[in-house]
Amino acid sequence: MPAEGVRELDELGLWASWSSGAGALVGRGGDVDMEMGRLGFRRKVYLMGRSSRDHGVVPLLESVGVRLSSAKLITPYVATAGLPVLIDRVKFLKEMLFSSSDYATIIGRNAKRMMTHLSIPADDALQSTLSFFEKMEARYGGVSMLGHGDLSFPYLIESFPMLLLCSEDNHLKPLIDFLEYIGIPKPNTASVLLLFPPIILSDIENDIKPRIHEWEKAGIEQEYIGRMLLKYPWILSTGVIENYSRILSFFNRKKISGTVLLRKVGLIFLAALQKE
Repeated sequence: MPAEGVRELDELGLWASWSSGAGALVGRGGDVDMEMGRLGFRRKVYLMGRSSRDHGVVPLLESVGVRLSSAKLITPYVATAGLPVLIDRVKFLKEMLFSSSDYATIIGRNAKRMMTHLSIPADDALQSTLSFFEKMEARYGGVSMLGHGDLSFPYLIESFPMLLLCSEDNHLKPLIDFLEYIGIPKPNTASVLLLFPPIILSDIENDIKPRIHEWEKAGIEQEYIGRMLLKYPWILSTGVIENYSRILSFFNRKKISGTVLLRKVGLIFLAALQKE
């Protein structure tokens, strides 16, 4: 973007106007257009980049639909990643979450079900997810448009700006591979991630695996957990795990055991959470 700005100012001969707004970085006095004309292209790009406090991040966020007020609040937290990295990350996130429209209707329906029927106390992760859904619901089409990137991506970034700090190679790609490993087909991963975005920010080893282990202790096979996540990804939230552990403790005190029975208890628990 700075490079494009330099080319435009060269073509239009507007360096004098730019310099007055940028604090006269090229020096005081003299013909600014003439002074800038003597500088090389790389030097001009450097000066333009130096003059921008947001390093081009605000325009980038605005370009994907984030409101200016929100973009200004988000920028200080993510600008250190660098503009080229953030551009690539935005592209990667959009491709990861919205490359397939086959499940858009299902994603919206499950989000609506969660907003309507979820009855457990909401921890921070659930509360932030519901807040994201409420932002979507207040717009044209509501949460039914959750699977449509042009409409939902800006609100996703506003609600979870730290997504822009998730490394593609060290975090996002391993997360997709792990979800596929536990039985979620790659085309379906967007459904899980959009219905419960805090999963994207979670550490696989320290957050996700221990929570899955809690379900496995109940006798629920990993493959079945993968199928549950497609519809109820929020079962990996801390609040759900804590409630589930208490229910298991109750049945253990009653000396009810057995893998099959515990699996049924898990299904009963899910039904109770969904009021279905």
